[in-house]
Amino acid sequence: MSKNEALKQQREQAHFDVFRSLVPELAGADFVRKAPPAPDFLVNSGPRVIGLELTTITTPRREMESLRDRAVSDAEEKYRLDGGPDVIASFHWAESGIARKGWSTKDLASKLAALVVRHLPAYGERRELESVELEEAGLENVLHSVHIARFPGVPSHWMSPDAGHMNSEQSIARRLVISKEAHLKDYRVYCSEAWLLLVAEGLSISRIVDCEELAAEDIRSAFDRVYLLDYFRRHVYLLWAHDASA
Repeated sequence: MSKNEALKQQREQAHFDVFRSLVPELAGADFVRKAPPAPDFLVNSGPRVIGLELTTITTPRREMESLRDRAVSDAEEKYRLDGGPDVIASFHWAESGIARKGWSTKDLASKLAALVVRHLPAYGERRELESVELEEAGLENVLHSVHIARFPGVPSHWMSPDAGHMNSEQSIARRLVISKEAHLKDYRVYCSEAWLLLVAEGLSISRIVDCEELAAEDIRSAFDRVYLLDYFRRHVYLLWAHDASA
């Protein structure tokens, strides 16, 4: 098993343990982990065998933030290797400019490092780059602004605070449910009820989901139940149930 797969299984087990503690029907029930095409967990609950499939909500915003963070980290490393002096650099992003440009992480990192070098302030001073400087660098639709500063005794630190807006998670949740329903026939071979658990981790800014907004969505599914787990706040929402008494 690869390191990434092992970490994935550890996260899924943690999500399952919290979910099981919050749903009275599952508390203390025996369970086994399964590999595809079975659902992730089979739980013995009285006369029923519940198949539970887990999926973590991943938004396009999260994926874009990951690209931004990698680019800033790589840019800082390139700047350091090229012998640049200590500098604080803060990049404030436009909403979707990177996607329109189609740049790779390497392309973006190179442009960010070059931008800082070109506009490096004098020692003890700061600079704010906006439309004119960003347009010169071809970054006018990618960044709102860049703040660069050099202060006595302050080591280099490059950061990527978010300047965009949270995308609606409702349509994302629907797509996740539909994508998992494609495997429902396989899941039902192993269980008498098939449940889907959507997990909102909330462990970092880029993973925060508006669970209240999502829980208000009218979600219907071929699964017997669909739940949403707010992992950070330890709260579970029932989004859909065939059995109205659930």
